[in-house]
Amino acid sequence: MKRVIAILLSCCLLLGLSGCSRNKGASPDGLTAGTYDYSHAKFNELRQYYFDYFLELYGIKHLESDKNGNYSDEDVITFAFVYLSRGLGEDISEGVTKKRLNEVAEKYLAHTITDFDTDCSMVNPANDKVIFTQYSIDFFGDVMVLQKLIVKKDGTHEAEFHRCTLPDEFWVEQPVPNAFEKLVTGDYKPFGTDITVTPLRVVFKVLVDKKNNNKQYLQISTMKPAALDG
Repeated sequence: MKRVIAILLSCCLLLGLSGCSRNKGASPDGLTAGTYDYSHAKFNELRQYYFDYFLELYGIKHLESDKNGNYSDEDVITFAFVYLSRGLGEDISEGVTKKRLNEVAEKYLAHTITDFDTDCSMVNPANDKVIFTQYSIDFFGDVMVLQKLIVKKDGTHEAEFHRCTLPDEFWVEQPVPNAFEKLVTGDYKPFGTDITVTPLRVVFKVLVDKKNNNKQYLQISTMKPAALDG
């Protein structure tokens, strides 16, 4: 009897270890490795999720990596200032500490800012805070419409998006009914020449913010026009 119990316990232990092995490196969003495109049952749900996520990440409008997938400090600083102001409602008028800017940069972009004096920012020598000199901050960011998503075994996500750049007054008196619904499904025709659509390659990981009720967020290591892939 003891031998039977021992065997059963061993089997349970092996199954547990097997489960841990399968879950190792899995993404917090629960997506298994594979390709998610228009033919996948979850595609519409994923497309809506990413559309909403990027719309709220206002600074994304100013963000783009080069052909090697690297960001410039200037683009990252602009992203951080806009997100802090519009996304989080923080007061940036008196400047922001370098530490706070890098908290945002490292969390969302896996990038550490080293040069804080750029065309859009300067360091105040009196208090070492960074001042945003680009005072015109657009309220809406770019619209991101998912085209295809590949989830790798290590949890890394590689996606193709259409980046829709909207004019500043796009939402003031929008003549197209149900504009959001049309955009999220990739129906750009009703908008004529009001928007510019750029195919993007985006590489990111889904992480969990333990300080914010384990809320999921994206850490975007690459966001570049697909044309740069050659």
